[in-house]
Amino acid sequence: MNKTNFLIIDVNKQKFITRKVFKNLKKEKIIIFRNLFKKNEIIKELKFFKKKKYYITKKSGDYFVGKKNFSRLDRRNKNSSVYARFQYFHALFTWNKDKSFKKIIKKAIKFRNKLYDIKSYKNFIFTYKNTNYFDLPKINHYPNRGYLGSHIDLSQKQERNFVIVLSEIDKDFSNGGYFIKIKNKMVNIEKVLQIGDMICNDVNTLHGVEKIICKKNQIGKYSLVLSMRKALN
Repeated sequence: MNKTNFLIIDVNKQKFITRKVFKNLKKEKIIIFRNLFKKNEIIKELKFFKKKKYYITKKSGDYFVGKKNFSRLDRRNKNSSVYARFQYFHALFTWNKDKSFKKIIKKAIKFRNKLYDIKSYKNFIFTYKNTNYFDLPKINHYPNRGYLGSHIDLSQKQERNFVIVLSEIDKDFSNGGYFIKIKNKMVNIEKVLQIGDMICNDVNTLHGVEKIICKKNQIGKYSLVLSMRKALN
């Protein structure tokens, strides 16, 4: 991968990180925040999460403050009205008692809020660019042959996502993974990523997850995604 396509910021070495870093996104396409989370704490949390039993719902419905956590299997082909995907989706709303990744999510929100100058919440809702949002943390699991079609994050329902890397290529899966599109070419960045990295991409950059290939006993690709979801009126 061309080094001009991404920027790695070590939070231990660059103490004062402000929103100015996003000025680099249109050129760099991706910013990787490194050492915000420790690899061991991520592995421990994922091990705990994988032991959980969950019910797979067919339809999750609208998202709103107070909604219960849910798990969903997404299998949509290229003829669907939205981009194709094969993934398990686990919502971890901040108002629920589920302890899964609680400390990781709290730290990610605090880091993002500092970058965006988000200072206060009221009933789990905050204001950004004169619009009300709530936090939507979720675990995405791509098992063997799992994938996520090319898309952009900016939409009428949400703002920019932050993605925390929970697994690594070669150890947890043998091929596929996170990619961006540069001049209509798919560029896989998994070899650059480390467990605990937090990814932020330009909102207009096409990206997705190339089909995951697992060998025996490999778990696939896990990510923790922190989204900003627009609050329903």
